[in-house]
Amino acid sequence: MTHAEAITNGDAAALTMSLRSSLMLNAHNIPEALKRQKCWVLWKASQIDTERQKFGKVPHYPVTKWKRSGQQGAERDLANLGTWQEAWSAFESSTDFAGVGIAMLPGFGFVALDADKCVKNDGQEIVIADAVTEFSDTTYSELSPSGSGVRAFWLGSAHDGKNHADGFELFHSKGFVTVTGNCLTKGEPEVMSASIGAQLEARCAARAAQKAPEQLLSAQAVIRHPLILAQLHDLAEALAVIPADDRELWVRMGLALKTLGDAAKPLWHDWSLKSEKYDAEDADRTWASFQPDRTGYEAVYAEARHWGWEGRPQLMPHNGSHPIPIDMMALPKIAPAQPFIIPGWLPEDTVTLFSAHGGAGKSFISLYVAICIAVGRNPFRISEELPRQRVVVYSAEDNTIALQGRVRRYLDYMAIQNADLHGWLLLLDATSCDNVLFKEDRTGCVTTARYDWLADTIHAFKADLLIFDNASDALDANENDRAAVRQFFSALRGLKLTVLLLAHVDAASSMAKPRDAKGYSGSTAWHNSARSRWFLTRDEVGLILTQPKVNYARAGSQVTLAWDSDHEVFVVTGCYDEAPNGSQFRPLLLRLIAEVQDEGANISLSPTATNNPYKLIKDRIGFPRGLERAALTQEIAAWRAEGLAEVQSYSQSNRSTGMRLVLTETGRALAQACPEAPVSGLAAIKARME
Repeated sequence: MTHAEAITNGDAAALTMSLRSSLMLNAHNIPEALKRQKCWVLWKASQIDTERQKFGKVPHYPVTKWKRSGQQGAERDLANLGTWQEAWSAFESSTDFAGVGIAMLPGFGFVALDADKCVKNDGQEIVIADAVTEFSDTTYSELSPSGSGVRAFWLGSAHDGKNHADGFELFHSKGFVTVTGNCLTKGEPEVMSASIGAQLEARCAARAAQKAPEQLLSAQAVIRHPLILAQLHDLAEALAVIPADDRELWVRMGLALKTLGDAAKPLWHDWSLKSEKYDAEDADRTWASFQPDRTGYEAVYAEARHWGWEGRPQLMPHNGSHPIPIDMMALPKIAPAQPFIIPGWLPEDTVTLFSAHGGAGKSFISLYVAICIAVGRNPFRISEELPRQRVVVYSAEDNTIALQGRVRRYLDYMAIQNADLHGWLLLLDATSCDNVLFKEDRTGCVTTARYDWLADTIHAFKADLLIFDNASDALDANENDRAAVRQFFSALRGLKLTVLLLAHVDAASSMAKPRDAKGYSGSTAWHNSARSRWFLTRDEVGLILTQPKVNYARAGSQVTLAWDSDHEVFVVTGCYDEAPNGSQFRPLLLRLIAEVQDEGANISLSPTATNNPYKLIKDRIGFPRGLERAALTQEIAAWRAEGLAEVQSYSQSNRSTGMRLVLTETGRALAQACPEAPVSGLAAIKARME
């Protein structure tokens, strides 16, 4: 039985079943912008009027199944509205409900037009009144549950109104609107322009609102680059959820928008219209007074998230085919600083390449980094707190058992509870699936279905950092093809978050010292495309993490790690802002040289001698890890200049005269100030954690 037949017969049960079947068929068309908000209700069909061919719709809360009641928008009402998933689950589990709908409240930023009795359907063709299509064709629209009306949705704000004569009703701040998915115009709701808003309010007899002056409309007519328009569209979506009544907030958002120049002025006015306090002349004066120097348009997105917005700005079109022009008139007065997730090590919203030889421990270390970031600790400076970030670890190398074991041991070592990571760390065992994100085919290099899946997962988890293990699993193209590698990195940046990409190095790099190793495998595009690089190598004691490249901070930082056999994890034993130099360890190095002298050794300054300083002390307990021969040689030269050491002649066994390095009394005094058994970095870390 069709909707119309059920209504004609006054059969509520048959009408409900028909409506349910239609929604089941069309739910996939419902826009994501609506699904992202916690604004959903269910409704039941009631009170069928066979003469007028209408029926009632009674809203219910999805979780409790209670009728919606009380003050709309009150705390109780908001708490009982459901997510899309909650509403759909309740709809599927109970045949009492005929459909779903959304609560219309200002905080959600939706405007809906309900046009009644405007559709003619002869079974072969649907004809909609021109008075409706001039609005509905500009955005997402759908047929009403009865099939005789049209719903159209926009992002933005407008005054509620109802024109009984024409059957036009406008919703924004009260009531609820059914959503069928039986779409006429597919896609996402468009941002409501001031022009369409004014026409709809007039058509629906809404309370008259002040409008911006004529120059606003002329400013909107300025031809903008499509990428700037896309950026303004993203900002409009974000502003739709932010109230405009609080003047302090109003000014703050205006300052943020002004950094884009006058291109954002119409957007400022459109958003300001949400408030009953809106005054066009005041808005113009305030806009003209803005001189932003400590903000940026990103502040709008941050504020929108505070009000529940879950969108992500798409600053590039989906095809990514064109660069984004920068408005020179909108340059900030103070140069913005590059933010870091790990200060000096992991720049935000970029791709960092983390390379090491297979089996060196990079997967282990990256998991440790993930745990620290998720709980708000600096992984390299344990006592330093950082803002918590949500982390996704995509492991194509290690399976569930390996991941669980390593995480368990690190949690025990760091005294972290399982609950501390819930909702902050998402581990994905991808060892049994296709993990290619980017591949080369006949048409060129393209992203894959797995890339789209990962993008959706990142968005749903609201991730800030993705750790992907390993690059060889993600890229199905020649690693020596510069163009393919560059496009691969561009695709990773398109995920719109910080990425730590793990990669293997070639055999030559794995055996070289960090300063001599290339530190990556394949084309130089791997080095050039990454904004920063980490390189992990092994020495006699453990691991050394170096930083061959970082575009937004000083390069050369170094972290040393060692294996803790008690907890079976790698732990940080030292962190240096630059490669270790002798002056950092002067008392210790003097003590080691003094020990060698006291044992009767003659210390030669010849770099090729078997008894040169580096060879005599490099294997002794306490020698600084990562300290190079050149750094020690430079430090000894400084000792001689400062009177801590000198070169003396002595008679060799063959009666020839040799030259040896000896410490002066001042040098020995400084050496004695160093403890005999300096506390190791590992012991210090354990002490801080206890």
